Amino acid sequence: MVFAEKIIAAGLNEERAIVGLSNEEILEVERAQGVRLPAAYRSFLKECGKSAGLFERDADFFYPAIKTLKDELNEMLAEENMDFRIPENAFVFSAYQGYQYCYFLCGEEENPPVYRVDDGEGNFIMISESFTQHIDKAIAHYKGAFFQE
Repeated sequence: MVFAEKIIAAGLNEERAIVGLSNEEILEVERAQGVRLPAAYRSFLKECGKSAGLFERDADFFYPAIKTLKDELNEMLAEENMDFRIPENAFVFSAYQGYQYCYFLCGEEENPPVYRVDDGEGNFIMISESFTQHIDKAIAHYKGAFFQE
């Protein structure tokens, strides 16, 4: 319960319960995006895959929305005539207002780096050295947004 504990410790477990996914729902997510998810993300889904209080409540970040994010990103890239294409082994796990997407590559590491692609930018940038680092930074961001000190 590492991820849920961090969200609770940050005081973000308000408004919505922290609810994870079943093994069958995780398999459904993998089938939808055509990948085998790394261990770190699978652990996150088991703990927080459906909802996590105030955490990431303003983004498409949870089940079932995550099943279609790869298709949405590919559509955005095509509509914008961007040269950049995400790799086949990418898993898109977050979308913010349809213009900013986060993904990682599956099959290479159990706690992979996280990349972001923005509408109109035409490329990607690495924003975290690992998925867990990404979650830690996001928890700190949300904590700061909701509980300014």
